[in-house]
Amino acid sequence: MALAAFGLCAIAAACGADQLQAPRPAEAPQECRDFEQLVPRFYRAISTGQTEGLRKVVRDHLMVGDRPGDPPPVSGVLRAFFGTLNEFATERPERGAPADQTCAVLPPPLGEANPLCEARRAMDLMVHQGKGLEAFKLTDPLAAGALNYLVGRPPSSSTPHYEVAGVIAGMCRRSAVCEMTDGLDLVIGLTYYLESAEGKAAVERIDALVKNPELQPFLSGDGSTYGGENGIVALAKVIIQTTIGMQDPSELDQLPIDQLPPGLRAELRAILADVKSLLDPRRQPNVLRPLQSGLKCHRSQDAGLELVRMIYRLGLDAKLPEFGLTNLSRVARGLRETDQRGTILFLVRRIAMELRQDDQAVESLTKVCRTLFSTTVEPGQTRSNAELALPVLADLFGQGVAGELLCAADTLVFGCTGGYQPACIVR
Repeated sequence: MALAAFGLCAIAAACGADQLQAPRPAEAPQECRDFEQLVPRFYRAISTGQTEGLRKVVRDHLMVGDRPGDPPPVSGVLRAFFGTLNEFATERPERGAPADQTCAVLPPPLGEANPLCEARRAMDLMVHQGKGLEAFKLTDPLAAGALNYLVGRPPSSSTPHYEVAGVIAGMCRRSAVCEMTDGLDLVIGLTYYLESAEGKAAVERIDALVKNPELQPFLSGDGSTYGGENGIVALAKVIIQTTIGMQDPSELDQLPIDQLPPGLRAELRAILADVKSLLDPRRQPNVLRPLQSGLKCHRSQDAGLELVRMIYRLGLDAKLPEFGLTNLSRVARGLRETDQRGTILFLVRRIAMELRQDDQAVESLTKVCRTLFSTTVEPGQTRSNAELALPVLADLFGQGVAGELLCAADTLVFGCTGGYQPACIVR
């Protein structure tokens, strides 16, 4: 366990974690801690056998290759992670960086920034200065809420919905219909758009729609054609079908906005104009092509739109606050106001771009996703991988494992002797 902490410290130093770019709180530095101290809840879970189902799936399926000589999927994911860090570490120092250092004291424009320097700036702003902790704290309840819906645990759901797990497993494929690289291309295109002035204006209009007092009654079912769960699902089907078949953004004018509540129509038309600009076939990086491919994949695996129903039920039936549109919008707005530089979008795009160029990493990620969510009961087994692994994952997120991983990431980026680590405080 001590070796794990030492490894984190060594990696952080190799990435330049001693080159801090912003003032830090004055609290006394912390010493390097071992694995058990960095992730106590996760360590306790694996030490007491709570993770046995997940361990079995990983051991039997993810620690072995599909064919002799193939790398295990878990190894491929770890290689991609550390390979990406290494790739970032080898990029040229920022303009204005002190001699023998990588990061400039005054950050350069994002297009000239070193990704590892930006990661440290993001960690300092969001975590050490505490301006993004509220958003990070949503990770555990969001993941736990969704997983509890799949496995059938209140308050998310009183009955299992492994059919949704089957949908996810079906989409995690590399075939003529489904291809994970389409998702990466979509992420790349969207991050560029969201950084632009028109993208920022579009987000503001969506935020205004969420605040519209007529939206919630419509979503809850106000008697209109597209209100309530079945109405929202019907509307989603129209949108998906129209988007998949469209050749020109003007075809989105066919969407039934005039059948929606009058108080929402003006805002929805403005948002539709934004979407038409976003899906312009001439836009580069292109968004329309990977979106259409992704929607075709989704439609092939989820004819009943069970994913849409899950999101609706979590936010409006179970009324889990973390899935509420108002709450999500408020947190997203806070992140935008805090990260005006756009560091988070920059980092997400760079990671997606690195993965997009690494076919083996994409293959490994696809296999891990498909394996964990598989609902097929294999010969000699009484339960599927999803039934074995997902309850364990729900427990781990319910115990705050994502928060612990944030602590480990803090140690990775800044180094375990870098000073006060608010993400590592066990609450």
